[in-house]
Amino acid sequence: MIPGSAISRYEVVARIGTGGMGEVYRARDPGLGRDVAIKILPARFRDEPGRLSRFEQEVRAVGALDHPNILAVHDVGLHLDCPYLVSELLEGSSLEERMAAGDLTARRSLEIAVAVAEGLAAAHERGIVHRDIKPGNVFITADGHVKILDFGVAKLASGSRPELDVGSVDTAVTATQSGALVGTPAYMSPEQVRGEPVDHRTDIFSFGVVLYELLARRRPFRGNNLVQLAASIQGSDPEPLSGLDERLPPAVEGVVRRCLEKRPDERFSSAHDVALILRSILEGTSQSSPTLTLPRRRKASPRWLLGAAAVLAALVVGAFAVHPLFLPPAMPDTLHLTVMPFDAGSPSRGPFAIGVAESVERALALLEEQAGGGLQLLPQDTAESWGRSTLEERGRFFNVTVGVRGRVELGSDRIRLTLDLVEPETGRTLRTVTLDRDLLDIAALQHEPLDALADALGLAVDDATRTRLDARSTNVVAAYEPYLHGLGLLRSVDDPHDRARAASLLADSTERDPFFAPAAAARADASRLQFLATGDEAALDEARRWAARAAELLPGDTLGYEAMAGVAKAAGDTAAEIEALERAAGLAPDSAELHRRVGRCRALAGDSDGALAAYERALFLEPDSWLTMYRLGQLEIARGELYAAAGRFRTAMAAAPSNPIGANGLGGILYFLGRRDQARAAFQQSLEIEPNLFALSNLGTLEFEEGRFGTAAQYFRKALELDEDDLQTWAYLAASLDYGGKPEQAEPAYRRVVELGTEALAKNPDNPVVLASVAGTLGKLGDVPRGVELAERAARQPVDDPVLMGSIAESFEELGERGRAMEWITAALEGGLDPAWVERRPSLQDLRADPRYTAVAASRSEPAPGLGEE
Repeated sequence: MIPGSAISRYEVVARIGTGGMGEVYRARDPGLGRDVAIKILPARFRDEPGRLSRFEQEVRAVGALDHPNILAVHDVGLHLDCPYLVSELLEGSSLEERMAAGDLTARRSLEIAVAVAEGLAAAHERGIVHRDIKPGNVFITADGHVKILDFGVAKLASGSRPELDVGSVDTAVTATQSGALVGTPAYMSPEQVRGEPVDHRTDIFSFGVVLYELLARRRPFRGNNLVQLAASIQGSDPEPLSGLDERLPPAVEGVVRRCLEKRPDERFSSAHDVALILRSILEGTSQSSPTLTLPRRRKASPRWLLGAAAVLAALVVGAFAVHPLFLPPAMPDTLHLTVMPFDAGSPSRGPFAIGVAESVERALALLEEQAGGGLQLLPQDTAESWGRSTLEERGRFFNVTVGVRGRVELGSDRIRLTLDLVEPETGRTLRTVTLDRDLLDIAALQHEPLDALADALGLAVDDATRTRLDARSTNVVAAYEPYLHGLGLLRSVDDPHDRARAASLLADSTERDPFFAPAAAARADASRLQFLATGDEAALDEARRWAARAAELLPGDTLGYEAMAGVAKAAGDTAAEIEALERAAGLAPDSAELHRRVGRCRALAGDSDGALAAYERALFLEPDSWLTMYRLGQLEIARGELYAAAGRFRTAMAAAPSNPIGANGLGGILYFLGRRDQARAAFQQSLEIEPNLFALSNLGTLEFEEGRFGTAAQYFRKALELDEDDLQTWAYLAASLDYGGKPEQAEPAYRRVVELGTEALAKNPDNPVVLASVAGTLGKLGDVPRGVELAERAARQPVDDPVLMGSIAESFEELGERGRAMEWITAALEGGLDPAWVERRPSLQDLRADPRYTAVAASRSEPAPGLGEE
C-alpha cells in the first residue's frame, strides 16, 4: 500500500511497520475525523491457510475485548480478499524500546506490570489466551498508558493442542554480545515449549518473565541455542531478584517466583490476583519511598521454594494485612452490598460522579436478581431514608458486608474510574479495580463496572443479565454524559436550580438518543420531583408522559413501570402505584426490593393479604433481610397477630444484631402485651446498640405511666437531644414536668407543642394525631374554645386505632368535655384498648371514677391491642 491509496473507507497515510502476522499502516478515518492503525495480511500470505486462520483469530480475539490496557479495535473487514483490522493509533514506544533506553524506575516498572496484568485478566475472563506476552507486544503511549498488542497468536481457550511449538514459532531471533539467543522463545512457558495444551496460566508465566526482566534488566532464562533455552525454561531457577537489586521489596520476589513456577497449577490462578497484589505492593510502599528502597537484607537461597521461607516474606501493604500466599483479603461469606456516592475531587464534577454511582448501583441490581440470594444490594435511597449516610452506619444498621466506593477522575480527554470494595467495620480495602477510558469511549462505563465488580466479588455476569444491561445502554456517547450528570443532580432535590439543570441535561440526553430508555425514565423522575416541589400539574403530566415513553421503549424492563409507580405515588393514586409496581415485579420476579415495595404499598392501602404475599416472596428471595422481617412484623401487628410479629422482630434482631429497630419493635409488642419489664429490657438493649428516639421515648413512657415523672422527663429530654422537633416527645415532656410538680417548666414545653403542632397542621390540617395532641395542650394552657374546635376536628377523621381513640378521649377530658370523653373511651375499649392504658393516664384519673367508665371497663377482660409503626 502506498500513501494516498484506500483500504475500504480509510485513507492510507503511511506505513508504520511489518511483523510476522501482517503489515501495519497509519490511515485516516474521514467519517470520524481521526487517524487509526490498520493491520492487513500481506497478499503473499493470503494463500497460506494457517497464517490466514491465525490472523482471523486475532480479529475475533481482539474484537471481543474492551479494556483500557488492550489495544482498542474499531473495525474489521476485507480488502482485495485480504482481511484487515482497524485499531486505535498509538503514539509512544514499545516496552522493549523503553527497557533498552534504561529510563524505567522500579516503581514505574511495577505500574506497567499492573496494567499488563489487568489487561490479561480481562482477556482471560473472555476465554482468550494471548500466548505471546513479551516486551515487544506491550506499548507505552505518549501519555503513559499501557496497552497489550498483537493477539495474532491468541488462542480461544478450548483445551485443544496449540499449533505453536519451539520449532515453528514466529520470531525474530538475534544474538547478544554474550552469544545468548533472544526472542519470543525466551518468554514461553514450559508447557508451551513442550508443545502441550495451554491455558491462561501460560500467559501468567510469560508475564513473570517480562516482570523479571523489567526489574532485573536481564531475562531469567537463557541459552546459546533453542535447545539450551528450552532446557533452561523447563528446569532452571532464575537468580533471585534480591541478589540483583536490593531496592526491591521482598514481596515482589514472591510474586515473580509464583508466576514462574514450572507447573501451571502452582502459579497464580488468575492474572487478576497478580494485578491486585502488585497494586497493593505499590500502595504500601508509596508512603515510604517512591523508589521502593528497603533496608539491606540477606541474599535469598538460590533455589526458590514455595514453602515456609517464601511464605514469611512480609506483605504489609496499604490497607492489606499480611497474607501468607500473597492472596488478597478474603471476601465475606455473605455479600450484602451498598454503593456509596462517588467522589469526583471537585464540587463542580460531584453530580457527574454521583450519576456514575447511580448507574453502577442499577447495574448491580441486575446482578442481585441473577444471584438468587447470593448477593443483596442495599439501595442508597433506602439507606438514606433511615438516616444512614456513612458506610460504617450502613454496615451496622443494615448488616452490609461490602461497600462500593468510587473515584471519578476527568481529564481533558480521558476518564478514570477507580472502584474500591471496602469492609464497613474496619474500612479495609478488599479489592480495587480501575477503569481508564478515552472520553470518546465513556459509554463503556455502562458495562465495564459491572463486569469488574462481579469478577472482584467472585461472580460472573450471565448472558441474560448482560442482555438486560445491553438493552438499557446507549451507543450515542453524546447522550450518555448528560444522562449521568442529570442523574446525579436529581439527588439534589432541595435546590430548584439543580432540578432545572437536571431536567435540561436529561432533555439533552433524550434528544441525542430518543431510544435511550433510562434517560426517558430519569426525565419522568425529574418532572415528578418538580411537581412535588411546586404542585405544578403540567409537570405531573410531563412525568406521566416520560414514564410511559420509557415503558414503550423497553416493554420487557422494569424501568418504565418503576417510573410510573413514582408518578402515581406523587399523584396520590395508590391503585395505579400498586399496578405499576406489580407489573415491574412481574418482569423481575427475582427482585426482592420490588416485591418489598409492593408489600409496603399494599399494606398502606389496607390490603394486608396482598401485602403478606408480597413480603413473603421478598423473604423467600432474601431469607436474611432484616428489613423484610421488620415490615412483616409491622404487618402482623396490624393484623392483630402479635405473637407472630414478636417472632419476626426476634429474627430481625438475629439477622442484624447491630440494628436497634428489631429490639424496638419487640419492645413495643411486649409493652402492649403487658410485659412491661421485658419491654423495658428490649428498649434498653436498643439503647445499648445506639441512642435513638424511639427507645428513649418509650422508656420515658414506661416511667411516666408508673408515676416516676422525674425519670420520665430525663428520658424525654435525652430523646429531644436527638430530635428537637418531635411533637409527641414534647407533649410527654410537658406532661411529665406538669404532673411531676414543675408547672413553671411545663408551660414552655406545652407552648412548644402548640408551635410544632401548628406547623404540622399547616401542611396536613386533618392529621388526627396532631389534632388530638394540640387540642389537649390548649386545654392545659387555658385556650379551651380553640382546643375543643381541634378535638372535634380530630373526632371527624376516620380513626380505627384504639390507642388514638383513647388519645382523643384524653383531649376531651382535659378540655372538660366529659361526655365526649366517655364516648371516645368507650369506642376505644370496644375497639381493643387495654384498660391498663387508661389506668396509667394521670389525666384520666377523674374519668376512671365515673360509673359509666367502670361499667365499660368491667366488660373488658383481655386486651387485644394494636400497634402503629415506629
